[in-house]
Amino acid sequence: MLAGFMTGPALASPRIFAVFESIPTFLQTVSTPSRWVLAVCLLVLIAGALSLNDALLYTPDSARYLVWAKSLSTFNGFLDDTSPEPVRYVVHAPLYPLLLAPVAWIWPWGVEGAKAWTLLMALGALWLFYRWTAEAAGEVVAAAATGLLGVHSLFLLYATQVLSEIPFAVAFMAALIKASQLEAQKKRPNIADHAGLVLSLGAAMFLREVGVAVIAGMLLYWLFQKRWRSVLIVGGLCILLYVLWFVRNEVIVAGIEQPPLRNSQLLVTHLYTPKDASLLAEFAARIVNNGRVYAGHLSTIVFAPDFIRQSHGLVSPGHPLAAAAGSLTPFAAPLFLILSFGSALTGIILTWRTQSATRLTTVVMAAYFGPILIYPINDVRFLFPLVLFLLHFGAVGFRTVVDRWPELSHRQAVRWTAVGLAIVCLFPNVAWASSFVANNWRFAHDPNLLKPARESEAELPDYYYKRLSAPGRWISAHADKNAIVLSRWKEIALWLEGRDVLDVDPQMTPDSFDRTLRDYRVQYLASVRWRVGLRENETQIEYSSRYDFVPQMESGSVEVLKVVPKKEERIVKADISADADSPTMFRTALRLLRRGEPTEAESLLVRVEQRMGRYGALVYHTAVAKALAGRYDEALAVFEKFQSIPQAGSFLQQAWYHQEIISRIRGAQAAVFPEDRATKFHIIAVNYWELGYRASCFRMIDSSLAVQPSFFPALMFASIFHYQDGDVASSAAYWERARRVNATNLLVEHMKAVLEADRDLRKARDDAERIRQHQHKAVAFLAMDMREDAIDEFLAILDIQPAHRQALRNLVGIYTDKRRYGPAREYAQRLVEASPNDRGARELLKDLEVRWE
Repeated sequence: MLAGFMTGPALASPRIFAVFESIPTFLQTVSTPSRWVLAVCLLVLIAGALSLNDALLYTPDSARYLVWAKSLSTFNGFLDDTSPEPVRYVVHAPLYPLLLAPVAWIWPWGVEGAKAWTLLMALGALWLFYRWTAEAAGEVVAAAATGLLGVHSLFLLYATQVLSEIPFAVAFMAALIKASQLEAQKKRPNIADHAGLVLSLGAAMFLREVGVAVIAGMLLYWLFQKRWRSVLIVGGLCILLYVLWFVRNEVIVAGIEQPPLRNSQLLVTHLYTPKDASLLAEFAARIVNNGRVYAGHLSTIVFAPDFIRQSHGLVSPGHPLAAAAGSLTPFAAPLFLILSFGSALTGIILTWRTQSATRLTTVVMAAYFGPILIYPINDVRFLFPLVLFLLHFGAVGFRTVVDRWPELSHRQAVRWTAVGLAIVCLFPNVAWASSFVANNWRFAHDPNLLKPARESEAELPDYYYKRLSAPGRWISAHADKNAIVLSRWKEIALWLEGRDVLDVDPQMTPDSFDRTLRDYRVQYLASVRWRVGLRENETQIEYSSRYDFVPQMESGSVEVLKVVPKKEERIVKADISADADSPTMFRTALRLLRRGEPTEAESLLVRVEQRMGRYGALVYHTAVAKALAGRYDEALAVFEKFQSIPQAGSFLQQAWYHQEIISRIRGAQAAVFPEDRATKFHIIAVNYWELGYRASCFRMIDSSLAVQPSFFPALMFASIFHYQDGDVASSAAYWERARRVNATNLLVEHMKAVLEADRDLRKARDDAERIRQHQHKAVAFLAMDMREDAIDEFLAILDIQPAHRQALRNLVGIYTDKRRYGPAREYAQRLVEASPNDRGARELLKDLEVRWE
């Protein structure tokens, strides 16, 4: 674009000549350090521009920002219309999408445009950091610190991603600069001063939820300083803004939509401790875990943040500079720790008494750590403000030492030592940047990366093979306009031309997976298939009792599979082969886990791991195998490791389930009273059924009945589970035992109706009789609160008679109760078509249509 502009007619404009002629004059008016900073900004701009592409690192965060930005650009408010049901609840802080809205208005769905806009914000962040640091350390030292920030791995990464870290850093520094200036001037803040503070602090709060801690830290400092007026005005207005947004988002919208994921709920969800533990115990466990994780980052956070065990995986291990930096970092880490924290602590200690800005900034930074320590998810992203803090006070410390002991700077040995240390400290980030820029450029321009990842070279990290644009365009070209795609990767919606995406947890239970495919009539599954051959949805695909998945196309590591009904409902128990390739061995291990042979499954998983490395799915299922085999301490040790993995929300949740089950098993084994013990084993059986481990479920039912053979709940659930597993004979046998215990129980009566209708259905000779028996089963299932099974019966009726009004009406009601409004709306439309004069049907549809207005 720039080349075309420079060679086009616009070049002849006198105004253009005037702009370029004014640049040397402008540079003469700024100081030499400022020119260095401008040069750093130019280098960052070039490196960032070369790194722009349509890949998104954080899913679904970045995709949500783009979707909301597009909605805001068309004045539709915060609306996610890429899913089957429109969603107005905002799960992230809301300001960043608003900042992206102008770009979205010009370039809808433009990933590169949003990244470019964020890159420009990063240039502003560099200049703001320079001015902030120059006030405390002088321009020369501030320029050097700005150079370190410009080549910092996290800074360059966040500057080229659709993430709110960079604008949050701008708001964070702007608030500190404004507050520090007021502290230094010792004057009473006026309306303009308070407005500036409210603007910057409010922006921080609405860019990242942790911005509330920044406000709290500043208010706490003002309380110590007895600045009551500032506390009341700034604190009151910020609280008012937060309350207004909270009411809109958490009270009104969330009250209507009941979203499955809410930050307020996530904060108080047990993920580290058993469910019956106190919230204080949960917070304490999080603080210990997150403190340990973040402590592991401290030595390299400034000079080599991504050359650690849990890196982002964005640089090539074979890149010469990156390989050298990776080898250097473990040895240089103690030096990095001393230089980064030593210089910062020196700056804080030496200026604590004389500079009120030091005290203010330190208190705010201390307050910032509170929320990130108790938040259940840990990520190095949360430490980015610490990088700014350490670089700023490192510069202050360096300048203070030089001012107090100026003779040090004149010694030749000191100078050469400083030069050597600078080279060692700069090298890891420069090496990382060189590989990062080269890899991103290749991602955007190398057509070889469109080949299946399993056939590609192994020199690039997996991230660069996950190109969702090609699969999205393929689906758009081959699927009808109403097709629904299921994928973990929400950003595929950017290329689906209006088709809906169900973005789901790749660790969702197999039954939930099947029901989601059924309810939304999903046509395609877009799943990442890494170069080792494993799909991220391998467990759900292997355990699906309803569907087969037919490969359609593969681009990079993304595979598109067509969802088709499985001809055989029961799970096929394939032969076990230990000599197959790694993907086959992994699938065999999954079948073994489901069949209740965990020791054999673990043996296969270990062999696969030896071939492929420690992938999250392998580690998780190895821990499951240990748990199912009764080696609980070993399993817990592995499950607890997921607590230290960044952004491991899905694995963390599943690991917690198994930790909770192990706790319940031990509680059952320790129970004294037979009925209590039988009850606990029965509950564990239900847990295993929900997770898809059928054999383990039946084993726990047997344990329950071994303690108390006449325990009615275990007998009844055994009958239900065997029926759902397709074993009608065993279901009838357990039902008979339950009937002998309590013949008058309603569950016994309803299950009897199911078994009789199932028997009569197999004997039915015409459609009318089949519909009647499906209705009998559906009514019985609803009476037992088994809605999912009732849905299957009503859908079976519609397969026979598509306009069956009662089945349609029942499906509308069930899906509305499940808050799956897309399917409810579809069947309401069909009901109105079948009964155009039915006023009640029209009212049902009208109530549902409101959600799409």
